[in-house]
Amino acid sequence: MKKLMATIITGVMLSTNVIATAPFSVVGSFSKISFEDGENIKWHVGGENATHEIVSEVPGSLDGVVDGTKAIKLNMNARTDNWGAITALTIQPKDGIPWNLGKNDIMKMSLTNLDSFDSSIRINLFDVAGNNRMVFFTVPANSTRQIEITPEYFGTAGEKTEKWSSDGFSGKGIDVSAMTSMRLHFPEPEPKFIPGQNRTSLIIDNIFVEKGPTEPTLPIEGSNFPTTSFEDGVAKTWNITGPFFTHEIVTEGAVDGTKALKVTLTERSMDWSKRTNLAIIPHNAVWNMGTATSIVATVTNPLDAAIQLRCNLFDTAGNTRMVYFSIPPKSTRELVFGPEQLGTPGVKNSKWGADGYDSNGVDKSALKGMTFYMAEPELKTMPGVTSPVYIIDNITIR
Repeated sequence: MKKLMATIITGVMLSTNVIATAPFSVVGSFSKISFEDGENIKWHVGGENATHEIVSEVPGSLDGVVDGTKAIKLNMNARTDNWGAITALTIQPKDGIPWNLGKNDIMKMSLTNLDSFDSSIRINLFDVAGNNRMVFFTVPANSTRQIEITPEYFGTAGEKTEKWSSDGFSGKGIDVSAMTSMRLHFPEPEPKFIPGQNRTSLIIDNIFVEKGPTEPTLPIEGSNFPTTSFEDGVAKTWNITGPFFTHEIVTEGAVDGTKALKVTLTERSMDWSKRTNLAIIPHNAVWNMGTATSIVATVTNPLDAAIQLRCNLFDTAGNTRMVYFSIPPKSTRELVFGPEQLGTPGVKNSKWGADGYDSNGVDKSALKGMTFYMAEPELKTMPGVTSPVYIIDNITIR
């Protein structure tokens, strides 16, 4: 059917101790999903009126198989008015490591409607912070449509926007670098969708990510904030102190050059004043980010359990901002300290979740301290992890 199907390609462009609690947030690439044997995903179908089947290619017919030789057919055999019992296909990474998409990437998938009436599909997208973005598309009768979930449809993490039309979206945008699952379902309890029909089916295949354009790098002016990447022959600006740690320069986790810093807490200190600190800005130095808007750092978690890494930022006015991030097991994540994380100088605000921040915002033109550490005494953070480890590289601005 691959060459004969009527494919509709759409353009839906689709030091102060500040304490926090959280765990979880990300990296892990997105591999194509086409329901072939051996794919690195786990999926399940649920719903009180749901059935499903793996369908095979039938040459010369509208079979819904677009990539490989198989696809999945999701059947709603009757409508329910209970949102908790709707027909739904949930897809997750098999290894539990969240999918990591670029900011401008586009997710595409092929949906085939064998019915003689238009159908509607909704897709809930979830991230590690608990954001839930619902996107929806109409699939015309007797056709295959390749839908596109574009940056507009993914939204901005944590920001609620909506668009209601034949295609659209609603709810909070997600962090596309920390996507945990997707759920495809029919809007069964709402009779205005797929009106007059009590049953429908869709065949789903070839879910993949198309890389989007790279944003141009603008020159940074007025900055003296150097890149810290732990390479040989580079002046050392960092320092580690604490009672129970080891550190070494390693190649694992290096993203700028060939070296990174691995910090191992040999045990967790129960005294906040005696924790292990990695200080990046030298004593008596003041760093200015200039026209840059964000600090970034790449962190690798080599453990089988999630870790949380915190950072205190200090400015010359005496403000201290605590920012924290979580990194899933066996994964690498770029941490971004953007305008929200840096805050407004002297203005106190907080965000508590998988990632977050607390206390006064800092002046990005007058940073006198930047200290990475872990919540060693706080046993509800990283529970059961007695010897936390992190690998860090490429601390810089953009």
